[in-house]
Amino acid sequence: MTQEEIISAINVAALFVVAYLIVHFKSYFKSYLKKKAENLATKEDYESILAQLKKTTAETEGIKVELAKGNWLHQQSWNLKEKYYSSLLEALYNLEMSLSVRLDCYMYPGSEQRDEEIGKSEYYINQSKIGYEALKKIQQLHGPAEIVISERAVEALKALYISNWEADNFSSCNKEYLDKVYESVEEARKIILEEARSELISTFV
Repeated sequence: MTQEEIISAINVAALFVVAYLIVHFKSYFKSYLKKKAENLATKEDYESILAQLKKTTAETEGIKVELAKGNWLHQQSWNLKEKYYSSLLEALYNLEMSLSVRLDCYMYPGSEQRDEEIGKSEYYINQSKIGYEALKKIQQLHGPAEIVISERAVEALKALYISNWEADNFSSCNKEYLDKVYESVEEARKIILEEARSELISTFV
């Protein structure tokens, strides 16, 4: 074989080798690029999911904070209401009991004729003082209590004051005064007690 034939054979062999390498590496690079693209997509998906999770977590924490604030404000609102409801109910109860025990002094027939005698007794006088102090306490609480109590409750308290004034000035005897005022006190206490119970239930349910 001549030198030229040898060179030609080498060139043909080299072409075959190059062609083989090109085909082989083309397949390899194709697989590599596909895998790289898949990994990149997976990474991007992961980062997207992670970002969404962080956003959701932040929103959830924000909701928790807002709910906590709402609960705190609701609790503070009830604390203010409870202060006035309790104080008003205590004073109304004391006034009602004072009127009730004084009415007991008139339970026997004809006791109205002993009105002056009963009214001067130490027991009656002491109960009158308790009733006076209770009514005074109600009037002191009334102004600031209007922040929390309903208009219906406000009107009931006003009706009590009017009833007390009218009974005090126009009653023919102590029993008549006691009967008139007792009815107004009972109504006011009933209204405020219903409101307090309703507010308590709405706060903790």
